[in-house]
Amino acid sequence: APVFPVKCREADEAVREFQPAVVLSSWMPLGDDWTVSFRESLSVREYVLVGDPAVCGKLWSSWGRAPGWNDPGPCPHQEDGWHAVELEQISRVQVGRTDQ
Repeated sequence: APVFPVKCREADEAVREFQPAVVLSSWMPLGDDWTVSFRESLSVREYVLVGDPAVCGKLWSSWGRAPGWNDPGPCPHQEDGWHAVELEQISRVQVGRTDQ
């Protein structure tokens, strides 16, 4: 048996069941947006998104990015009272399946 057993859950189910203070979301599938359940949870105080916004989640609702829009207004995480911090030093060294 594994020393640390893995429990398979959908992201929103895991947040409800385990009530984490911090969520590490790695390479969220393109077209999914798990951040809504992170922000709705009373236990979550911070979440970290790992991945390339062009191929992970939803560009606007997950990442707050709207290329080509002059002034799209506040993105969903801002409307919910959250703010984003880009971790540039970490972003430069992450590796993904689409890297060459």
